[in-house]
Amino acid sequence: MSTKHSLVLLGLFLISCDQLGSDEITAWEVEDEGQMCREDTEITIQFDFCMSSSCDTLLSATCETGHTNEGVVVTSHAAVESTGGVCSTDCQWVTATCDLPNEWTEDDTISHGDETTTIGAMAACENLLF
Repeated sequence: MSTKHSLVLLGLFLISCDQLGSDEITAWEVEDEGQMCREDTEITIQFDFCMSSSCDTLLSATCETGHTNEGVVVTSHAAVESTGGVCSTDCQWVTATCDLPNEWTEDDTISHGDETTTIGAMAACENLLF
């Protein structure tokens, strides 16, 4: 191997070592995104992202339900903190669970973000990716 190639490899190694030790922390949030499912009177939101166990920390994952003139509305929020560097490729889905409002029927409309359906037509939670 030539000296030039050795220097290039050494430079790449040092850059990757620097990234491995990175302590840069980035916080990010998601609101009203993800899939809804239902088990009895509980609504679960499976957010549209998953976390790496080596780089991400879940700060919060919540959902709330309420009645409007159009039916039941679900709002959700998740906050994550991510560290820089090389992350593991495992995928931990983020979920939040909340109760349906006290008075509802199977025919009531339920909406979350861009998704709208009836409560009776909602997917069972066992059919999602958890």
